[in-house]
Amino acid sequence: MKLLDTAFLTTALVHAVRIVVILALGVGAIKVIGASIGRLEKRLLGRPGWEADDRVQRARTITRLLQSVAQFTVAVVVLMMVLSELRIDIGPVLAGLGVVGLALGFGTQTLVKDAVSGLFVLVEDQFGVGDVVKAGGVLGRVVKVTLRTTHLRDEEGALHVIPNGSLGVVTNYTREWSRAAVEVAVPAQASVESVAEVLREVGERVRAGTGDVLAEPDVVAVLRKGQTSPVLRLSLKTAPGRQWQVATELHRLVRQGLREKNLEAQVSVVSPSFSLDELSRLEET
Repeated sequence: MKLLDTAFLTTALVHAVRIVVILALGVGAIKVIGASIGRLEKRLLGRPGWEADDRVQRARTITRLLQSVAQFTVAVVVLMMVLSELRIDIGPVLAGLGVVGLALGFGTQTLVKDAVSGLFVLVEDQFGVGDVVKAGGVLGRVVKVTLRTTHLRDEEGALHVIPNGSLGVVTNYTREWSRAAVEVAVPAQASVESVAEVLREVGERVRAGTGDVLAEPDVVAVLRKGQTSPVLRLSLKTAPGRQWQVATELHRLVRQGLREKNLEAQVSVVSPSFSLDELSRLEET
């Protein structure tokens, strides 16, 4: 009897030591992961273009999500190992968790899709708060980005909440650089060169008057099927998000320059499906 008690105590002590070691390793793993993710957050915040508040929030969202997933994974592994040391059969537990996970997977697959898509949006920095994008068939300014949804404000002031899994192809009009352009239909009584000269003068004038223009003005002829008169396009490479102000100025000065030359011509702004007034309102919000 005494030998049996001694063997039992020895076995219990061995298992207790193993459990303590497992718990210590689990806590250590969580601390190491936390420190690594903290360094990742600092690296993200040190990247160019991540100084804005929304970029800071994005970096913290990414790192907190990674930390939560890592901690949950470590906790589950530690729990399974502790139950194994206690001689508790974890087979039924795993089977039950598998059934529950399968049921939740079917019920929340759309939610998971949105979250995964949102994570890629955040990690890849596809767009941020303040950018003008076209996503999910909606063109507007980004006002909020979360792990599950993106909020866009369109030119009419309507707020669109788009699940990240439904964004589809995203077109960002305010990243790295943009382009402002106007087109002029050359009237029959005018020469192409005279109109082109007005466009060049206006382009140089706008370039000299603002720091938003990044390159020399470009004047080209535009060929379209079925057009009845020559069309010239004046385009300027601009700082991101400044194309609408520059386009507004181009539109005004081109019309003024043509009037000074006694030329009547149709001047239109080349822009993403907004009218000039709507673009201005969107830029001011």
